[in-house]
Amino acid sequence: VKYTRAYTAPCASGVALPESFRASKMAVPFARPPFQNALPIVNKMPNGGLEIRARQRLNKEGEFETFLINLAEALERKDEPGDSVVIHDLDVSQNKLSADQFGELFSTLSALNARVVRFRLFGCPTINDDVMSSFADYLRLSTSENAPQEVHLSDCAITTEGFTTLMNALSGTDLYPYAGLGGKRMPLYLRIENNYIESEAIQEKIDEGVLRQYMKSPTRPESEGQKADIIVVAMGNFRQKTGTPPDPDSAPAFKTVNDKASLQAQAALMQQMARPVQPIRHPMMMMQQQAMMMQAGMRPGFGRPGEFVPPPPAGAPPRPPMMGMGNQMNNMGLLGGPHLRPPGMIPGFAALPKNANPQAGTCVPKTPPKSAPPGGGGGHQGGG
Repeated sequence: VKYTRAYTAPCASGVALPESFRASKMAVPFARPPFQNALPIVNKMPNGGLEIRARQRLNKEGEFETFLINLAEALERKDEPGDSVVIHDLDVSQNKLSADQFGELFSTLSALNARVVRFRLFGCPTINDDVMSSFADYLRLSTSENAPQEVHLSDCAITTEGFTTLMNALSGTDLYPYAGLGGKRMPLYLRIENNYIESEAIQEKIDEGVLRQYMKSPTRPESEGQKADIIVVAMGNFRQKTGTPPDPDSAPAFKTVNDKASLQAQAALMQQMARPVQPIRHPMMMMQQQAMMMQAGMRPGFGRPGEFVPPPPAGAPPRPPMMGMGNQMNNMGLLGGPHLRPPGMIPGFAALPKNANPQAGTCVPKTPPKSAPPGGGGGHQGGG
């Protein structure tokens, strides 16, 4: 079942939206992802913010337009007209959006005064120098209150030209360092590995004090005037590709990324949410349950009354002792003696019939003989 909703051009903020979805009364399929996508693309968080889970989910025709409409409607739902909605995680990675579509996304965020904490734009073979120009314009229009704190641009098609455009935007604004927790002045967290940027250009920005090399650690040091931290695995190793970026249609397949935003993790989360919650059983409760079963003649390993217990295969070694809690209680003498006694030798268990064939299996009658003392303690019919 597909749902449609109408969308009109005027926004609550009074700012015109991009042309691709300004047409009045435009009906589009409402975003209903399949089960393997697990969660809606635009998610409302308990703290009032938003989380965008669009990784590999905007590659079909019409999906981006639907997503942009749903995002605009979610951003317009705010308490006051001047307030900004916080998008804690905007993940549109591993999609082949055009430069115009990325420009529409950045324009929508700016027009509706959205604050994006983390941009996940990695793995997009269409993010090239033109997209970097649009993103640089987005940063120039941002303020210190809504500037992003993390930008992930690895595995894209950015060359030295696009990198220089981004660095000029960082140098020409006062967005960074931003005020972090405890008033610490923190640089932008930036990932640009596996692009087509000359290492000399990156080193030049490091020497100028715009960038700082950072190897992942539990804590990130405060900025000493740098605008961004570039993530490296070793000092001086920027992990850049050589040559020119390939055509998006012939780009390598998307890498498998194991994190909470991946489709596999989303599906596992949904399966976990759909699984009934198992009650937590206290060890003493388990021991009591085992004792009640043994009192009723339902000792594990010997069969319930009236149940046929097949013999072990020919030549098989004897069955090892059962080490459950109830058997351990029995070993300690709490339930009548050693665990290896046959059913007719344990209080509360049925005696073996006279015509029972041990080689063909054991048939435990439903009614224990009257000579068997009730309860879990006391005398035994056989020898101890």
